[in-house]
Amino acid sequence: MEDLEKILKQLYLVSGLNMSIFDINQKILASYPHKKSKFCHEIEKSKASDHCFICDINAMNHVKETGELYVYQCHFGLSEAIMPLYSYGALTGYLMMGQAVIGTYRNYSEIINKSKPYFENEKEF
Repeated sequence: MEDLEKILKQLYLVSGLNMSIFDINQKILASYPHKKSKFCHEIEKSKASDHCFICDINAMNHVKETGELYVYQCHFGLSEAIMPLYSYGALTGYLMMGQAVIGTYRNYSEIINKSKPYFENEKEF
C-alpha cells in the first residue's frame, strides 16, 4: 500500500485533486491526502454525509455497469470523477478523483446555497 500511496500523492501534486482507490466492494484501500477537503470534512460531520455516501456508491455502480470513466457532480455541486481499474480484464476496483469546483463564482454560490441547510450557522462555512 505504501507504493500505491506514493503514486496517489504524485497524482494529487499534479492535479490538486484528492485521489482514492476503492476495491470492488466499495471499501477504500488507499487515499491521498489522508484528510478530506475542509468542505467535505464539515459536511461529513453533519447529517448530509448520507448524501455523500449514496452519491459515491451510485457513481461506483455506474462505472461497474458501463466500464467507463464517469465525471459527475455530487449532491452539493462539486465535480468528481471515477474510473474503473482492471487486472487481466476483470474489474478490481475504482480510482476516485475530486472534489473540484469547475466554472465560475456562480458555481461556488450554488454549492454554498445547497449546503446551507446542513450547517447551524454561517461561521461553519
